Amino acid sequence: MNTVLLYVGAVCFVGAALVLLVASVGVLLFNDIFTRMHAAAKPQWLGVFLIALGLVCTHQTWQWFYVSMLIVLFQTLSAPVGSHLLGRSASRSSELNTKD
Repeated sequence: MNTVLLYVGAVCFVGAALVLLVASVGVLLFNDIFTRMHAAAKPQWLGVFLIALGLVCTHQTWQWFYVSMLIVLFQTLSAPVGSHLLGRSASRSSELNTKD
């Protein structure tokens, strides 16, 4: 069972790396600030969740479970607030299109 959980953890780490790579490419390629913000905020939570799940699967202790769930909880609470503030400041400024 330990070997299976190690493989599940490795798959979670690789999945998180791919999700975050696609998100960073989206941030670089999109033109509008709002689409960039969407590309940065939405996959970020999934990447953090997959990393936390991978940590729990590889370490297999309750301490790692509690710490990982706290990280996911704080990310769930703070990511929408940060995206909202970024979008609000972008809509109030005159520079909505940042890429020429």
